[in-house]
Amino acid sequence: MLPNSTQIPNFILDQLLPVLKPTELTLLLIIIRQTLGWVEDLETGRRKEKDWMSSSQLVAKTGYRRKAISGAIQTLSDRRLIMVTDGHGNHLCSAKERRGKLKLYYRFNTSGCPVSKRRKSEISLPPTCIKTTQELVSKGHITKETHTKENCERDFTWESFVENLHNSDKRYLNIIGYFFEKKRMNFDSSDKAKVALSRHCKAAKLLEPFSDKEITRAIKHLQATFPPFTLETVVKHLTR
Repeated sequence: MLPNSTQIPNFILDQLLPVLKPTELTLLLIIIRQTLGWVEDLETGRRKEKDWMSSSQLVAKTGYRRKAISGAIQTLSDRRLIMVTDGHGNHLCSAKERRGKLKLYYRFNTSGCPVSKRRKSEISLPPTCIKTTQELVSKGHITKETHTKENCERDFTWESFVENLHNSDKRYLNIIGYFFEKKRMNFDSSDKAKVALSRHCKAAKLLEPFSDKEITRAIKHLQATFPPFTLETVVKHLTR
């Protein structure tokens, strides 16, 4: 096993390579990288089964536009190569079902991988090299998670900060993460990010009773009609 590497099932290279479109193949590889590419348990070598990714992350990782990515997601889902679920584990088969969700989780469907004729040594997923846990930057707001990724950045990054908001089990933090993403906000230090987080906590908690669909619809409407909107504006829009 090469260090810092991700195992790709042979049937993808042998059978799917000439079949899938470049967008579909790229997206499939990204999903595999974000799941089978991470070790969650060092003792057993267990790999991640699913991973949350936002639309902006998929754009950045694949280099394709949102429309092309959406089509690729649907094709891979129809072929049962991937599964897309919401935060409650509900399988979202269509774009309509996925629309309006604050978080989408992607899973490579290993049950569709033809491994019955392979030797056990060929299909096992051994642990990679040394892993470290990712440190969270927001004290008192986000619980510590152990993602065990290869090169865990110790320094602050806005992308990891927002990802931690999305991965939190607190709904109001998920809402703030979604808001930050839609507003394309970006801060270059943890202090500034914490101030922004605290600034939006009260409004985000008021939005918790509303559904994902209501919140995303309100934000989309305000983006088109009143771009300077804040989370307080979203609250007013939904409670007027």
